[in-house]
Amino acid sequence: RNPELIHFSYRRYLENRLREQFGFMGSPMRLTFQTRDDE
Repeated sequence: RNPELIHFSYRRYLENRLREQFGFMGSPMRLTFQTRDDE
């Protein structure tokens, strides 16, 4: 799968959930999505 195809709203959703769960409120965050090699 191509990580560029991840919708911006899903990226924002993941970022917000991580902030809530781990207390990163107010901290800059950068998510990196990578392809997975399926065999």
